[in-house]
Amino acid sequence: MKHFLHIGVGNLYDVANFILEGKYHQYDKLYDLRFDDNIKTWACDCKYYSKDNLASLHRSDWIDNFIHKDICDDWPEVPLFDLWDCTSVMEHVKKENAELFVKKLREKVTNNSLGYVHIDLSDHSRPNRSMKLFEDSNFASQYPTKEDKGYWLYCNRINGTQWKKYFSEHFLFDVINDEETYITFDNVRPINKD
Repeated sequence: MKHFLHIGVGNLYDVANFILEGKYHQYDKLYDLRFDDNIKTWACDCKYYSKDNLASLHRSDWIDNFIHKDICDDWPEVPLFDLWDCTSVMEHVKKENAELFVKKLREKVTNNSLGYVHIDLSDHSRPNRSMKLFEDSNFASQYPTKEDKGYWLYCNRINGTQWKKYFSEHFLFDVINDEETYITFDNVRPINKD
């Protein structure tokens, strides 16, 4: 049995919601995986979920197990992951936790695991996702509580160069997009440390 981890769920409780939200890459990956009897699909998200949200997660048509914790937390009862993805999540990680987030992610995957990362580097408060994020020192300067429904507006202002540095300490990867407003890593493989 192999284990796949999807980091960050939001309101994507059912596979069809990925299409509604325009997340086609994630849909394609999850659509195939959910019909593979040799893969157990896990999802994690530490954000606030109401009781109704949690009930929807437990009825999900693609999540076998839900981890309601942060990557930086310990997960003693959870296996190491063979496959994983993290799309449009890392820009919302607290700036002071970003390097630890990548380190802890490495600890949760097997030495032969394969991952995919997409980081949206733009200002999420603007419809055109501009780079004003880096000019406005007040925007997203305070990280909201998990109960704050606007939690996703916080962006950590870490640029692509810095993300590459954090990942290169723990992973090998192919950079398939390196734009001002987003960066994408594919074939993300752990650096095996003896």
